[in-house]
Amino acid sequence: MLCVTDPYVLILPTYGGGNMKAAIPVQVRKFLNIPSNREQLRGVITAGNTNFGEAYCCAGPKIARKCGVPELYRFELLGTDHDVQTVRDGLLRFFEEPLFNQPASDATSTENTRKELHESS
Repeated sequence: MLCVTDPYVLILPTYGGGNMKAAIPVQVRKFLNIPSNREQLRGVITAGNTNFGEAYCCAGPKIARKCGVPELYRFELLGTDHDVQTVRDGLLRFFEEPLFNQPASDATSTENTRKELHESS
């Protein structure tokens, strides 16, 4: 299994076809069950499908809440060119924040970056 040694932002799809209990991919669950991988997590970006209503991108908030990190951005399916640019620019700003290199429980003040990402979309 992959073990992360540096801070990172997790980008993941939402699975389950609208079943919120199956939204987090099994591989992601296994990856995050490794304590060092959870400790290095600094934020979450989620893909989803609006056809699934309230289950749209529901994997992101679940992980963010359980791991104490911000959900930074959501995008539909594969995203648009605008989404790609927004995420790229937002991640550059996020990586520059002093809190990026602190443990997840201290990184929740990155909410400002999350707001900036959502407002610019």
